[in-house]
Amino acid sequence: SRIHRACILFVGLICAQPAGAQDSASAADRARARQVLAAALEALGGAERIAGIGTWDLEGVGSENLSAEAQGESPDRPTWRTHEERVVIDARTMTVAWQRRTPRNDNSTRWRRMIYGPDRTGFVDLNSGVGVLRPAAAPPARTRGLARRVPHLLLLEAATTARTRWGGERMIDGMPHDML
Repeated sequence: SRIHRACILFVGLICAQPAGAQDSASAADRARARQVLAAALEALGGAERIAGIGTWDLEGVGSENLSAEAQGESPDRPTWRTHEERVVIDARTMTVAWQRRTPRNDNSTRWRRMIYGPDRTGFVDLNSGVGVLRPAAAPPARTRGLARRVPHLLLLEAATTARTRWGGERMIDGMPHDML
């Protein structure tokens, strides 16, 4: 449905606005953004349902261009590697475990889990089994940034705390999508 497409495009196109940008948006654009967000949340079961989910566990496999991080085999051509990622979020405490597994150029594997919580942070190198968990709070912006990888949580945050405005429609693959 169009509501689901709006939700997907929202997640793909959301970006930080410069200070004062919201003030220049018309009341109609702000109202349209709220309407699109509310409809997308409703299509997913409502804000209460999403907020009531205590643990989110997502994983995926894709590819990563190591050259983009200055770690490729050659600076003038892409070095693509399989990339596995998993994010587990305790939404009630905003504790996030973020795990990445990617082959390196020397045929070894980078496989680490980072842990960010309100009262401790740490990591585990899953190749060696060595890790540390320190009694230090993770920066809230870091945990929120990782939590936003879950489209539902990004949508919930945008609908309840973010300042948004409607940016019109965009056609993607012949279908209209709302830009927020």
